[in-house]
Amino acid sequence: MDAYETQGGIAKVLDANNVPLISGYCSIDFVDPAKRKEGVEKMAGWGRIIRKNGGKLVVLGPNARRQYSNSSGDFPFAEHKKNIVASLNDAAKALMDAGVVGALHPHTGTVIEKLDEVFAVLDSMDTKYVKFGPDVGQMVKGGAQPQAVTKLVKDYREIIQHMHLKDFSGGSYYVGYCPLGFGVVEIPAILDILEGKEMTGMIMVELDSGLRNPMPPSQAATIAKEYLKNQGVAFRV
Repeated sequence: MDAYETQGGIAKVLDANNVPLISGYCSIDFVDPAKRKEGVEKMAGWGRIIRKNGGKLVVLGPNARRQYSNSSGDFPFAEHKKNIVASLNDAAKALMDAGVVGALHPHTGTVIEKLDEVFAVLDSMDTKYVKFGPDVGQMVKGGAQPQAVTKLVKDYREIIQHMHLKDFSGGSYYVGYCPLGFGVVEIPAILDILEGKEMTGMIMVELDSGLRNPMPPSQAATIAKEYLKNQGVAFRV
C-alpha cells in the first residue's frame, strides 16, 4: 500500500480491474512495548489508506514468533501475552479512529499461532475495538483439530468480522493447503455457523502458493467456486 501511494495510489489499479478493496493485511510488532507507539502509528496510517480506497477492515497479522523464541526454539507466550493484548487493543482503537475495523488474524509462525494462544488473546482483548478475523486453515495447520476450529468459530461468532476460508490437507503442494473440499477443515459446518451473519469484511477464499503448484490459479479458483456452489453458496456471476 505504501508503494502504491508513492505512485498515485492503489485505486487506479482496483478501478481498472473492477475490483473493490475490502481489507488489507497489516502487521506490526505486538510483543515489544518499546515498539508499540511506532507500530500503532503505522497501523493508523495504513488504516487511513485502506479507508481512502473504499476498504472497511484491517486484518491484524501478528509478527513472527521466531525472533522472540528462547534458546530451545520455543516462544514463551505467557511472558508476552500482556504486551500482545495491549498492542492489539491500541492498534484496533487507532484503526477505529481512522474509520476502519481491526480484526485479529492468528497465523502459523507468529506469536498467536496455537489454539490455546488464540483462546487466551480472544478472552483478554477488548472486543469493543478488536474483532476476530480467523483463517480456519491456518489454525488447523498450527496444530488445532478441525472440530476445535469449528467450535471456535461457533463460540466467537459474534465478534467475527472477516474470515479467510482455506482448507488444509498437509500435502506436499500449496505449503500443506489445498483447494476447498480436498482437506480436513469442516467447511460446510463453518459456513452453516456463519449463515446470515453480517460482517464488516467478508468470507474470503484463499489458497497459499508454494514452490510446486499442481494447477494454475484459475483452475484452483474454479474448483473452489464449484465446491461452494454445491454447498448452496450463490454467486453473482
